[in-house]
Amino acid sequence: MFEVFDRMSHHYNRTSYEQLKDFIYRQQEKMFDKADEAREKIQTPEQLARYNDEMQQAFDQAIGGEIVTDVTLDPQTAHILDMGEYTIESILFRSRPHTYVTASLYIPKGITLPGPAVLFVCGHSSEGRMDEDYQRVCYTLVKAGMIVFAIDPLGQGERGNFYDSATKSYRINRTTSDHDACGIPAVAAGSYLQRYFLCDELRAVDYMLTRPEIDPKRIGVTGNSGGGTQTTAIMAVDKRIAAAAPGTYVTSRREYMYQGQAQDSEQIWQGVAEKGFDHVNPFLLFAPRPAAILAVKCDFFPIEGTRETFRTAQRFYEMLGCKENIRLYEDNYTHSYTPQLAVWAAEFFSEVFLGKKVTVDNSSFIPLPPEKMYATQTGNVGESIPDAQLTPEQIREYAAELRKKRLALPEAERKQRAQKWLENKVFHNRLPVELNPRVFPKSACTQVGGFMGTSVSFWTQQRLFAYGVIIKPEAWEQQTALPTVLAVWEDGTKAISAHEQWIRAQCEAGKQVFVLDVPGVGNIEQREMVFGASYKGAYGTLYTLACNLMFMGDSMAAMRCYDVLRAVEFLHTEFGIAEKDITLYCEGACGVYGVMAAFLNEKVGVEYGENLLESVEERYLGDSLFQYDNTLPVLVPGMLEYFDYYELKR
Repeated sequence: MFEVFDRMSHHYNRTSYEQLKDFIYRQQEKMFDKADEAREKIQTPEQLARYNDEMQQAFDQAIGGEIVTDVTLDPQTAHILDMGEYTIESILFRSRPHTYVTASLYIPKGITLPGPAVLFVCGHSSEGRMDEDYQRVCYTLVKAGMIVFAIDPLGQGERGNFYDSATKSYRINRTTSDHDACGIPAVAAGSYLQRYFLCDELRAVDYMLTRPEIDPKRIGVTGNSGGGTQTTAIMAVDKRIAAAAPGTYVTSRREYMYQGQAQDSEQIWQGVAEKGFDHVNPFLLFAPRPAAILAVKCDFFPIEGTRETFRTAQRFYEMLGCKENIRLYEDNYTHSYTPQLAVWAAEFFSEVFLGKKVTVDNSSFIPLPPEKMYATQTGNVGESIPDAQLTPEQIREYAAELRKKRLALPEAERKQRAQKWLENKVFHNRLPVELNPRVFPKSACTQVGGFMGTSVSFWTQQRLFAYGVIIKPEAWEQQTALPTVLAVWEDGTKAISAHEQWIRAQCEAGKQVFVLDVPGVGNIEQREMVFGASYKGAYGTLYTLACNLMFMGDSMAAMRCYDVLRAVEFLHTEFGIAEKDITLYCEGACGVYGVMAAFLNEKVGVEYGENLLESVEERYLGDSLFQYDNTLPVLVPGMLEYFDYYELKR
């Protein structure tokens, strides 16, 4: 019978289908403008140095803090392939305790040693360094006289985290699925996946410095896509790198935002937009060292942003007296490290390191089968090395350490600490506005079987409104200050009929029910943004918007907690309902918005329904395989240092 309430919406409300995206984009635009203005004010090298110090700190904070590791590398060479003009060593080294990195070292024959070297960091390919396109890049560089050290990122190549020895298959596919199964839970611990990637890469440079064949003053780095991300990350932190060529990644945050796509876990750098850190900043931190941007014109990393970043970086290189040290190469192709980009990269590094441009013909290159290049016996670190610890285990251990530390605190201190931190996250950078509520008259609402549903809406922030339906018996029409249960559950007003019996029981107990749609939920869902991805699924609309909020130093969970608090304010001010007569009903994973709101406003009551997300650590960092289920919008980045959700319950 209550199905009619599921479909309640009102055309006198503002059109809602773009409001959440528009709100987030508008706020990010302000951040982009502020960052542009800050860079435009820099007119001297001294000003640039001070600015770079701030951006260096912003980057360190964005990935969860400075990386420190002193474990011995303990390198091992599995075998050496003689390829005629060069050799390929299959190598294994440790980057962190129980963490092993698989790699290939290409050494050209006949060069003067010690010689120049390039660290090759891989993009999103299941085979990692053994991918055919990436083998071609390494071949091109080694033919140009470069020593090349190519490493597998975690979750790729021989470092897949979810290999099943019994079936000889991956329970979660390598590359992006693997990264997200590690990286999304890591968000809750505030130990972002980029830290793990970057640590491996810094240790790869450590290894390169142990090789007598490599000149420590002539080390470069390159990679495309995810490898382009990693190249810019290294550029931001490692002073040992003498030249860099990031590929098919460099654009601008503004242009990528309007591209409307999500990014992989290690590419989401918490708070960088708020701090003014954009794609150009690694180049400013890297200057005056030579850098080349490798781009393709038909990329989902928009070329418009690439060109803008190049022009901005060029101005600062010119300020430092070395405009010629920044270059842009564009191939007319789609997203990949194309053979032509490989040729240009080789020309760039040979000019910088050898003083002459070496052009390589890579058209006849024949790749090796992956098994020929294995650094492990089986092609998987976890299966081959008894003491290897995979990334999910490391993140679980870190989360467990956080739990032990916070639970060791006295309860009162722990609660006060959690409240202070959560208040900061929930109220940070909000745009307060009057509620300006709309409560539609009975003639504009719905009645069925003796019950009436009243459409309501109110503003939560500037140009962002929430919607809801208040359900009560028609006989109570004239009564407004009734005890009210504020329902916070999955799909909001679209799920009213699924809760019909529960709603009837509340009314029988003398309470009216207010079913809330926070922005992007229920009858005010955001219009689909991402082609080929479900609204609440991995890389879908809500995931993408949650990523944008993380770039802004915010989160969907914190913002929606604020929306629930505003709903309490709406009930109190519009209907005169005392806060003690308002009960938050929290159900399912999205019920955590109500859990947090009740923790911050202890005047309201709270009840807990079925399938409530009580422990992020158990559900998302446990031993079971991670499956994305609208997960990112229910996590507050870094929350596990201060609380898990069950600790907020009364």
